[in-house]
Amino acid sequence: LEEKRLWSSSNSHHSLMNFMGMGLKDIYEARLKLEGIGLLKVYVNKDEETRSFIYELLPPLTPEQFFLDGMLNIYLYKKLGKNQFMGLKRFFSDQKVQPARGYKEVTKAFQDVFQSG
Repeated sequence: LEEKRLWSSSNSHHSLMNFMGMGLKDIYEARLKLEGIGLLKVYVNKDEETRSFIYELLPPLTPEQFFLDGMLNIYLYKKLGKNQFMGLKRFFSDQKVQPARGYKEVTKAFQDVFQSG
């Protein structure tokens, strides 16, 4: 992917292998893991002689979304065990910032900062 662009020009899997320093089998296995955890969508176009792929990277879940996802949090629980899992859950489940007594929020809205016209 080109810097600061949402789309890149077409490249071969060989280019990806060189860029990543990985073999095709390792790239495929990593791809499956990324698909499985919802970080990658894959599209394929097959014609008579070639196959072309589009890889769409997706943003990770927030900690709250992750721990509410039944499959992901159970998988992590089984991998880490109860104590480590609960420690991570507590670490990533911080409450929203509560301002100290006497403070009031003065955050500006988008339209207060930017003008359209």
